[in-house]
Amino acid sequence: MKKLFIILALFLLPAFASAKTDLSLAETSIALSKTAVLAGDTVRIYARVFNLGDTDVSGFVVFTNNGQELLEPRQISVRPNTYDDVFIDWLVTVGENIIQAKITGATPTDENEGNNATVEKVVTVEPPASNDRGKEDIQNTAARVTSSIGAAAEQVQFAIEGFAQDNPVKNTIAGINNTIASVAEKWLHLNLGTPEPASNQKGQSFIDLKKWQAGLLEAFKGNQKFWYVGGAAAVLVILFLLWRRR
Repeated sequence: MKKLFIILALFLLPAFASAKTDLSLAETSIALSKTAVLAGDTVRIYARVFNLGDTDVSGFVVFTNNGQELLEPRQISVRPNTYDDVFIDWLVTVGENIIQAKITGATPTDENEGNNATVEKVVTVEPPASNDRGKEDIQNTAARVTSSIGAAAEQVQFAIEGFAQDNPVKNTIAGINNTIASVAEKWLHLNLGTPEPASNQKGQSFIDLKKWQAGLLEAFKGNQKFWYVGGAAAVLVILFLLWRRR
């Protein structure tokens, strides 16, 4: 019987000797959810825990920044030859941030603690631009916009002045005004005849109609523009009356 126990021990000893517990973070590095981070951002930090042993292991992962623990440890449970991912949400701070993850509290006890931490990841965050710099940028932008508006307004003014100097509508109106003034001036100098004393003769007129007719012909003679304008006005009046009748 004693020999039997010795034989069984010799067969089972290699099996017990080969069983080991070994969690590892050394085969992975810290990963961030953003490649570029700014102060005040919330960034997720990831780490992956491998079980290099041949037994099931549970434990915790602690994330640190410059040696200070971030939030509560994250629990893990890893089967042999598999891995488990853990993460935390980190509020980014200004300056140099040295991020690292470490395994603690492994059950059963980790036989190889030399690979229980990740390689340190350095994240340097610059401070945000000062308010004075922001105000200066706004002022510079406002100055550029004001200058552009002023230049555009000057160009518009030049265009208006050029149009006013060579404006066909303005010239046409001026020509009409000159024609009307010329006709009115001629009317003022019409020889309408000299009024005669009233008499009892039937049909006698105070104005010489022949001279009136001759004066009108003289006034309108050579003023084709006036006739054109008058004709156009008459056509507009006729069209307006026809439209009203409809």
